[in-house]
Amino acid sequence: MKWRGWLSNLLVGSVLLALAADAGATLSLPPASTVNAAPWASQAVRHLATLRQPNDVLIFENAATPDGHDLILGIQPRDFPSTTQPSFIARYDIATDRVIPIAALQTPTSQIIAATADDRWIAWSEADDPNNDDWTLFAYDRQSGHIAQLAQATRDAAGQPIAGPAPAPCLAAGTLVWGQAVGPLNPPDLHNAVVRAANLTTGAITTLATSAGAPACGSPWLAWQQSANGMPTLTLADRQTGQQRTLPIAASSLAMAGASLAYITGDLHAIHLIPDLSMPTNDQIVFTGANLQFVALSPRFVAWDGQGPAQVWDRAANRVITLPRLSATTTSASWAGSHLLVWYDADPTNPTGSIINIAP
Repeated sequence: MKWRGWLSNLLVGSVLLALAADAGATLSLPPASTVNAAPWASQAVRHLATLRQPNDVLIFENAATPDGHDLILGIQPRDFPSTTQPSFIARYDIATDRVIPIAALQTPTSQIIAATADDRWIAWSEADDPNNDDWTLFAYDRQSGHIAQLAQATRDAAGQPIAGPAPAPCLAAGTLVWGQAVGPLNPPDLHNAVVRAANLTTGAITTLATSAGAPACGSPWLAWQQSANGMPTLTLADRQTGQQRTLPIAASSLAMAGASLAYITGDLHAIHLIPDLSMPTNDQIVFTGANLQFVALSPRFVAWDGQGPAQVWDRAANRVITLPRLSATTTSASWAGSHLLVWYDADPTNPTGSIINIAP
């Protein structure tokens, strides 16, 4: 998912495939509870105003450090893209309420496409063109402060970047994984797309899969979409053993947490959860709706962007939780990762701004 507050429409993610959901899938859910029944009801919820900087907008980049200490943010000039000032990638120290810039983006029109973090590294993709075709991938070492450029968009014979979904990287034990186009794409066929991995300690880059894209990182699993003949499947790779297996799943969005996998069907109508990939047939539908996007997963919650109230699936309680919001907007955005739950709300003090709610 990608949030720009209420300043713009929700962006469409790196959807490589547009495919029908499982035929005949149905869902019967208990009534959605209110936040008063949620596990954080007795705890303080942080409220981060996106317009608290005088001339900047804070953008949650759908990433946090595994310890839940920091959110990864973008800092963007309020007059973007009509600006001469750069945007920044930054981290937000939740405990101290501090926004700490990491690096300026390459040009004043550059914006962050996606970000990810682990205990040591923060990585992000950025681009300065409207379609995000001319992207660059970076990694920041929190121990040394060094920033490395790892990859760029592949270019055609005329020197132009090849059009295709920009990489949404993920991190797994110091290995950065991303998908990219290496030639013209004709979805749902992924002949000219690859999944690559960089060892961030050595800098070595390898190709994990061809005719593949949209990876997600778990432990010990990696997952990505595979399609060489127009019939997409989901590939699971065990990082410890090297073994791979294929599931008959076509997804528009993937997320992993440990050995669990969540995905949104290609028609954007249903969210599935596989609690334990050692038993992949235990595939349950946890939510249905319209235009569901950007699934996120933590040990406790499944979160997503959608229409209507902000809601998440509580894995422990086995039910939908409705999150409290001041606004009655028609779209909602929520994210889960580590032990955090994050969702957007309207800013009661500024009608052009929004509030990022952060629940421990």
